[in-house]
Amino acid sequence: MDLSDLEPSSLQLLDNALRTLDPKRSVGHRGQDVEPAGQPEFWSGRIPHAAWPYHRNGRPAGWVVYDQEVLPLPHPGTSVFGLTHFGAEGVVAARGVFDTGYRRYVRDARLRPVPQFAGPVAVVETNRFPGRPDWRYYTPVGDRFELVRHVR
Repeated sequence: MDLSDLEPSSLQLLDNALRTLDPKRSVGHRGQDVEPAGQPEFWSGRIPHAAWPYHRNGRPAGWVVYDQEVLPLPHPGTSVFGLTHFGAEGVVAARGVFDTGYRRYVRDARLRPVPQFAGPVAVVETNRFPGRPDWRYYTPVGDRFELVRHVR
């Protein structure tokens, strides 16, 4: 489910609900609380961009929430994004925060089935300007997400 078209007030409500479920959820730019006048408190932090139903071995196993920074600062810099797997009970089962590397930025993120894994993997497409895209594959391993494949 793409969340990019939600109104800011709806995003704020969703972010507050996610913080209730996950008190370790960071706010502000790279975890720092920064709030310029008149801007939502997450103006330069990671905000929810997508929520995907997650299935493991063909059975519902909760949701994966994909967060991405609103403004990658400083520029040139990197994109910072997060993945959180909420189990069917609403409890955080796995989480991870990653960056794309210097002068690489996120172009797209999707949850896709990959035959070698019990559940789908998060595939994050990045691009260097100028340059060609690459794809990074992340999956829950225990209580965290791990990079399991990098295709250039």
